[in-house]
Amino acid sequence: MQILLMLLSLFAANGNLIDRWAAALGGREKLATLQAVYTEVTIEAGGMTGTAKVWETADGKFREEAHLGPFSNVEVFDGKNGIVQQGNAPAHALSGAELQRAVDRAYAISNSIFLSDRRRATVSVESNDVIVKPEGGSETRVTLDPETALPKTITRRTGDRDSTMTILSYETVNGMTFEKEVRQSTGNAQFDVLVKVTKRVLNPQIDPSLFSLETKTPQSNVAWPAGKHDVTVPFELAQNHIYFPATINGKAANFVFDTGAESSVIDMTHAKTLGLPMKGKVEARGAGPGSVEASMVEKPTVEFGGISIPLQSMAAVPIRSISLLEGREMQGIAGYDVLSHFIVEIDYAKRELHFHEPASFTPSANAVAVPVTFDNNTPVVQTKVTTRDGRTLDVHMLIDTGARNAVMLNRPFIQKNDVARSIGPYIEGPLGMGVGGASTQKVGRLKSVEIAGFTVNDPITSFSTTTSGASANVDFDGLIGGEVLRRFTVTVDYPHGRLLLEPNGALGDVSEYDMSGMMLAAPDTKFDRILVRNVIAGSPAAAAGVKVNDELQSIDGVDVKTMKLDEVRKQFLQPDQTRALTLLRDGKPVQVTLTTKRQV
Repeated sequence: MQILLMLLSLFAANGNLIDRWAAALGGREKLATLQAVYTEVTIEAGGMTGTAKVWETADGKFREEAHLGPFSNVEVFDGKNGIVQQGNAPAHALSGAELQRAVDRAYAISNSIFLSDRRRATVSVESNDVIVKPEGGSETRVTLDPETALPKTITRRTGDRDSTMTILSYETVNGMTFEKEVRQSTGNAQFDVLVKVTKRVLNPQIDPSLFSLETKTPQSNVAWPAGKHDVTVPFELAQNHIYFPATINGKAANFVFDTGAESSVIDMTHAKTLGLPMKGKVEARGAGPGSVEASMVEKPTVEFGGISIPLQSMAAVPIRSISLLEGREMQGIAGYDVLSHFIVEIDYAKRELHFHEPASFTPSANAVAVPVTFDNNTPVVQTKVTTRDGRTLDVHMLIDTGARNAVMLNRPFIQKNDVARSIGPYIEGPLGMGVGGASTQKVGRLKSVEIAGFTVNDPITSFSTTTSGASANVDFDGLIGGEVLRRFTVTVDYPHGRLLLEPNGALGDVSEYDMSGMMLAAPDTKFDRILVRNVIAGSPAAAAGVKVNDELQSIDGVDVKTMKLDEVRKQFLQPDQTRALTLLRDGKPVQVTLTTKRQV
């Protein structure tokens, strides 16, 4: 009886708070008459301004067309499924976390929390907070003002952090209360987005075709060389990164082919060198735990292999620190808005990229297809990993040609599945680098990773320990990187939502990791010097007396200036090799002897 009374009390508390909320909005009876809303808004963010038009219906359909500076986005949801299309890149279906967020929005715009015959959700109350988890959606926390019972903030988890909407003001239309001004933030005020309603029409006639998922992507404006439907571009493979020559607005840039990039990027310093006009301040995030300030280049044209692609915009992001770690210029990154126009074969064995017009492509009969879905324009596959204690786990993995290791597992997945208990010998520290800085991780091994029915044994695996950045993302479980992908001819077929894999002679290769314990990087973009940026505790380098900021000058008498940084790193990929190193420390030469040892 006591438990029953407690449950009835909780139900009453929920009902009382939600009843007050409904009354503050105008009452359930009025809300039930609201069948459609058309809204126009202004947007301010990072010194840029824009507008959006939004159509919403009581059964949870919506269409949003937004423009901010040079950037545009269209999202459509028909009540069950949706698509998103950014700039002049092809549209793709909503899936995973993107689809969950669309379901959350459908639940909210249909007023289903007050009208229970519409959409279903789990609802609970904590003090003045209402926690809602729609069926097929994610958890949202609405904090109500204790006096007005109107929402003050709406918070949901997005990727690795919370996104909070603060309602700054309300307006009353036909006896119902609506948000008038909203500020959206992910924790850094300089990147907040301010949205103001300029027009709202209740119960307008809406053309049902606005919610059609057959919405056509604008006609491709890719220009091919005369008479060609496919182009071959040679590339260099350095630390499993694919470098290929390109131009932006007719000026040379060394690009990286990166399926893990939501959109294309140019290094900010290089953009300034090329004289590219930039506008606005936006937040850019990547593998690192932090974020950086980026700007937008308006209407750049990217060219490679005789192909020309006019883009709506491109982010100018400071990625010079990644170039220093790479030991070569990474001046641009080709992401979804470039790659999605093509079917691209990556022939790792021949070091060639084959760009195909989708209508003219015929896949290899020996290739195995894997379906992909998209998370913020990046391809995700469903596959399996097996831990060293024999547990086989289902995983949603990003396919990331821009990641050098075989596998990375995100921190939320590691914690949920207690993966860290069985990674075998490992090293730990700030071992990853990306936009947003260095990320901390343990580097060890899984027993295996499977993709398209192929198994790669003992893959080098980064087990993230960072609490922010891409590797703290809850929306997918980790990534499969270049150390796995280089074992195949990989066909990235975004138009048909698939990945095609055909093994090459490297499928059985053993994955190895640095056996010196030295993290090396160039100090500047001359790339004619190599410094020790970190020394792993207990490593051969630490035992040999190597210090941070030592300058590596020779290996076994060979001047390192005759080698690129990735060639230097290859000197330390075999165990039990004794190397005589000459270092420069405080302006004086130091001789040390280092014997490599497998650490993972």
